[in-house]
Amino acid sequence: QLRKNFNFVILDEAHHAGAKETLKVLEGLPSAYRLGLTATPNRSDKGEEKLYELIGKPIKVASVSDLSKNGYVADYEQKTIKVPLDKDEREVYNKLMTTYREYLKRRNIQIRTPEDYERYLIFRVNQDHEAKEALDAHRNARNLVFSSKAKLHKIEEIIIEHLDDQIIIFSEFNDMVYDISRRHLIPAITHETKSSERNDILQKFSRGIYSKIVTGKVLDEGWDCGNVNVGIIVSGTGQARQFIQRLGRILRPKEGKSILYELVTPESLEVGTVRRRKQSDVI
Repeated sequence: QLRKNFNFVILDEAHHAGAKETLKVLEGLPSAYRLGLTATPNRSDKGEEKLYELIGKPIKVASVSDLSKNGYVADYEQKTIKVPLDKDEREVYNKLMTTYREYLKRRNIQIRTPEDYERYLIFRVNQDHEAKEALDAHRNARNLVFSSKAKLHKIEEIIIEHLDDQIIIFSEFNDMVYDISRRHLIPAITHETKSSERNDILQKFSRGIYSKIVTGKVLDEGWDCGNVNVGIIVSGTGQARQFIQRLGRILRPKEGKSILYELVTPESLEVGTVRRRKQSDVI
């Protein structure tokens, strides 16, 4: 009954509507007029292509740098900091990646897309024990470069440099989030954080009672805090959408320049991950 009452539908954070189940809802809407709003239309599953069929193709596209020049978002500086593994970590990393690469070579597998990774590794683990070994090796190598000891030290240096600033720290892994929280007595927010505690932390952060917080993926979007002027991405991300959402946390219009630090492990899979993402600066 509700669907019949609206001739104009507005989709906020429209990239979410590219999911299969949401697309089914859109297909059933009789609304003649539709408008989608999103900073990050592209999806890893290419769901935006079907979304464009249902609401239309983008009519206005701008880069982050264009928006900054025109005053719609804060002026900002992006710093990529190379943080090498120590000797022991490098040795472990090399062994793990050798296990992974040798499996791909034996099976004549080339991984070019996330779908390839699922098809040739994740979906094979129940039938091929070597696939599971390769998958575990790759995941452990990824965890190592994303959560190295040197990155913890670099985070400490950045925090000391920006003691008077509002900082948000992003990590891919909850273990790293909690480690940073314990080391620096910084409130942490993950998917495990209760709603009441999360709201309390964000309110105090917004009011300046807390000047630093650390989080996983749950704060990538869906909240605003105009005072944040420093972001730290501990783990390089290959998803342009995720990166831009995180950048957006520090870009609310304000005086002065915001800074986004991205910590990257050189000579690792993280370098390629970041390189692929940097091919897209469009929002």
